[in-house]
Amino acid sequence: MNVHCNLLITESSENSGGWTVTLQLKNVSINLHAVSLSFLQKLLEFFRETLNNSAYRDEESKPGYFRTMPEKSCDLADYFQTHLSIVKDGEFDDRYFVRLSLNKDNSVTFTLPGKDMINALEAALEQAIEDWL
Repeated sequence: MNVHCNLLITESSENSGGWTVTLQLKNVSINLHAVSLSFLQKLLEFFRETLNNSAYRDEESKPGYFRTMPEKSCDLADYFQTHLSIVKDGEFDDRYFVRLSLNKDNSVTFTLPGKDMINALEAALEQAIEDWL
């Protein structure tokens, strides 16, 4: 499967410093201002730990109720000027959700579906770490 995934980083030209991080997927592009690039390693480690790891599958505590697993979420808010988190889907071993919260009442969530997408994103993270850290 041919998966489109680019991670572009440029130094910010603004006085505030930091970097502009652009994530380009097949149907979506996100531009964010990062105050630190340490998120690259944190996110790569999160994918490596959780991808295809059945320990991160949701378990029913009783019929129709599932336990909450905070370890399934990678909170990246400290690295950006907005709240951004990547959440492991507990139903499938290879699906994640990207949650971008603009404020407490407005957010956007989309899916990173399947192992091919995550592998492409891991490769992009590895290249960015090599180039920038």
